[in-house]
Amino acid sequence: MNGFGSFGQYVPFNTPIHRMDTRVKLFLLVVFMVAIFLPYGNRVDVVYPYAMSLVVLGGIFVLLMIGLLISRISFGSLMKSMSFLWVLLFVVVILNFFFWKAPDWTSNSQKLFVIGKKDITSATFLFIGYIIARIFLMVILSLMFASTTKPMDMTFALEWYLTPLRWLHVPTAAFSMTMSLALRFIPVLANEAKTIFKAQAARGLDYSNGKAKDRIKAIVSLLIPLITTSFHHASELAYALEARGYDPLGKRTRYRQYPFRFVDALWLIFGCVALASSLFFVYFQVDGSVIDIFKIYC
Repeated sequence: MNGFGSFGQYVPFNTPIHRMDTRVKLFLLVVFMVAIFLPYGNRVDVVYPYAMSLVVLGGIFVLLMIGLLISRISFGSLMKSMSFLWVLLFVVVILNFFFWKAPDWTSNSQKLFVIGKKDITSATFLFIGYIIARIFLMVILSLMFASTTKPMDMTFALEWYLTPLRWLHVPTAAFSMTMSLALRFIPVLANEAKTIFKAQAARGLDYSNGKAKDRIKAIVSLLIPLITTSFHHASELAYALEARGYDPLGKRTRYRQYPFRFVDALWLIFGCVALASSLFFVYFQVDGSVIDIFKIYC
């Protein structure tokens, strides 16, 4: 049985990815994020300047699909929960069509047509595809991590990585708990937004038709109760933590232990190899010459 809960909500399955040590899982998340946003391939005198980057992102997409299959997360349900993403991608396309200035090293790209005084080349479409692919993969990766990781495990992993900051008297436990609660509230607020939307629609409020002024009023009527509800949830959570004697500065013991297993070590090695491979492909161009990896292009 495949499944997916609300946006960013944990889906309880007993799969290898669910059982993976959260510290390793968080490390892999960072590795893949870095790999997604690194530049690849030649940047001088090329006809298709972003082709190499798109090939690498395609490989990352295949790995993510394998990860979704192993974790039994439904890709279709995942896509349905990301309706906001299509609006964001549409805005990205429009902005890059009219405001992106092609770098000098894309001068050999094929000219396709002209909009006003702006030349639209093959590099324009490749760049737009490159940006869309990065945003899409970033969202898929984040949702996959949230869907396979319990909030308390996430808190433990964040606190473990922030342990060195304790020497500087930074309240790492409080910071980790705050981050965990913020992530935990995302699916809660998403469900609240759906409920309010359906309730407003049942009262005859139309979000899709009418003038722009009417649509803005309709959106405001959705945001106000959503903000009010979020404050109510925050207040209830604060009372619950206080009733349970939670002290962010106090020493805590853990009921659940997190042993580091051999399979977690294998996943860790996989992440290190993936990071090293990404940096290698960035550092060396296709023709073998060396580029500066710190000059990240967009």
